[in-house]
Amino acid sequence: MDELCLLPWPRRLLRSAGSCSLERGWRASASAELSGDVAIRSLLNELQEMSPGRSPSQVPMSIVSQGAPGHCRLCITPQRIQLEYGDRYGLHHAKRILQQLLDHARDGQLPCLDIEDWPAWSWRGLHLDVSRHFFPAKVVCEVLDLMAYHGLNVFHWHLCDDQGWRLEIPDLPRLHEVAAWRDTDGSRYGGWYTEDDVRQVVTHAQQVGIAVVPEIELPGHCRAALAAYPRLCCSRTPGPVPGDWGVFEDVYCAGSDEVFRFLEQVFAHVLKLFPGPWVHIGGDEVPRTRWEKCPRCQRRMRDEGLRDTDQLQAWFVARAAQMLQRAGKRVIGWDEVLDGGLDSSVAVMSWRGEQGGLAAAQAGHKVVMSPGSHCYFDHAQAESGEPPAFPAVLPLERVFQFAPLPEGLEEVYHANVLGGQANCWTERITTREHLHYMLLPRLCAIAEALWWPTEGRPDYADFLQRLAAHSTVLDRYGFKGRSLR
Repeated sequence: MDELCLLPWPRRLLRSAGSCSLERGWRASASAELSGDVAIRSLLNELQEMSPGRSPSQVPMSIVSQGAPGHCRLCITPQRIQLEYGDRYGLHHAKRILQQLLDHARDGQLPCLDIEDWPAWSWRGLHLDVSRHFFPAKVVCEVLDLMAYHGLNVFHWHLCDDQGWRLEIPDLPRLHEVAAWRDTDGSRYGGWYTEDDVRQVVTHAQQVGIAVVPEIELPGHCRAALAAYPRLCCSRTPGPVPGDWGVFEDVYCAGSDEVFRFLEQVFAHVLKLFPGPWVHIGGDEVPRTRWEKCPRCQRRMRDEGLRDTDQLQAWFVARAAQMLQRAGKRVIGWDEVLDGGLDSSVAVMSWRGEQGGLAAAQAGHKVVMSPGSHCYFDHAQAESGEPPAFPAVLPLERVFQFAPLPEGLEEVYHANVLGGQANCWTERITTREHLHYMLLPRLCAIAEALWWPTEGRPDYADFLQRLAAHSTVLDRYGFKGRSLR
């Protein structure tokens, strides 16, 4: 497309002759009505702070509220810069484009151009598992910066699993005293996020235009919580927090009302800390063997008129979802939540290929596509020469080819697909540097795939050309991914 290295590539870009001198810098201004909004005022201040020059003859930068939600327009001439935005997310997009132009600027000049831009998909996500390996709030905020720089807007924070519970709940102190720690090869490993840690992450996410979706796994993948509160499982003796990976038979007891009182306490704290609209409740890989033998679970099935344990899982998921929905939250779960039937008010995240997403969208659910074939960043990037990874290969080109619409989905259901998401599970990812390596450059590819509709997106050769220069900028920021050479 030319020497510009914007990523994702804008939906519409027109070049014109000339350039705008960075030595002059700019002077950002907006109407009093616009600058009175706290969030907008903060972004305006950031735009002004980005100005590389402070000369008396600064270029005027006018900020105008105009356009559809999520849309932006950036016009650069030698004499002025104009920035239009439809809402604060559009202003974030414009700021990101301007930052990338600055990062790639040559000879102290910005190219003259007219860009109109908007995302094709409303959910452009990245999932990070902090249960298997814990990453401090500072590292999480770095990941948010990396997301924002590429137009991703949903951070799915996988806060608990079998191998560790990472969210402090003051009324349930054993969750951080016991469930946050495990013994592996004779050493103790763990950690948790305090309320201040979570507020730091959530506030930073808001500042860069990202929604945080916390995940509280249920009714399975909960061995850490059961180690802290054994009475919540069918056997009452689940054992310690496991130090190995896999799927474990001990899950929350569906026949115990105490389980739901526990979840109410957890959700009350989640609602306090996470102001975003969504909460993820897991729902994947739930063995039913304990339920099949548990007198309390069998009694629950009789009392509720449930035919089998598939329906018992559906009942459990529905009851948990209703707790959150009564508080005004939207609920999403992995595609196994469809087992046994599910109210269409619960959204579905399809990870086992496309079939779950296809069925869910056709049944009226909102859907986020995240198939392992294209979106699992814990997989190796090449056949050999890679750091520890899940024993499968997900190359860059396949990520770039990701299209959120499931194959065969009739057009009438297209609106049910919100977008897509990359997932980074951390069983084998132990350090900040390893995490960056697994994310990059694949995060760049999924960002472009989720910015554009299936048709009309730039081709892979063009993407690679821009990515080569773009990766150099990421290196300067301290994000070192897999080499393109």
